[in-house]
Parts: sequence; structure tokens; C-alpha cells
Amino acid sequence: LEFRRVLFRSILALFDQQSGQALARLEALSGRDGAVAADLARILGASARIAGAFAVASAALAYEAVVLSSAKGDAGAEALAHLKAEIGAVREAIGALLAR
Repeated sequence: LEFRRVLFRSILALFDQQSGQALARLEALSGRDGAVAADLARILGASARIAGAFAVASAALAYEAVVLSSAKGDAGAEALAHLKAEIGAVREAIGALLAR
């Protein structure tokens, strides 16, 4: 049981770190390279599912769809803002769990 708890905490800590890095990269891309942004969003979504952060996974999938579509504009900014909010909420929850 202790092994599982340690493993779970390690997965959450890794997701916390990597989701922050992925978000920073997505914000830096700022819609310039849709293919790279879509790949990064897909990887982030997969990592989120592994960590149990299903709201982040869903937001990443939505962002990926928007950046691959031809009609980005405000939709891309809105999807990224939503993804950022979901990541923020999960990172806050992870921080609280890891602080225990």
C-alpha cells in the first residue's frame, strides 16, 4: 500500500511539473505553429489521463481540435485560456495533496 501511495504522489508531482512546462510552451507558441501546438496538446492530454486529470485531458483535446482547424482566431485563445484554467485548478489540487 505504501508503494502505491509513493507512486501516486510521484505521478502527480511529475504531472504538476510537466503540465506547467507544456502550458508555458503552448503560450509561447501563441498560435504560430498549429502542428507543434496540437502535438503538445495531445501529449498533455495523454499525461493528464494517466494522472487522472480528466478535465485537463478534455480541455487539451478541445485545444488540439481548435489549433488543427482552419478557424482559429478567438477560439484558439479561448481554448487555451480554458486549458490554462483547468491546469491551474489541477496544479493547485496537486500542491495541496503533496503538502500533506
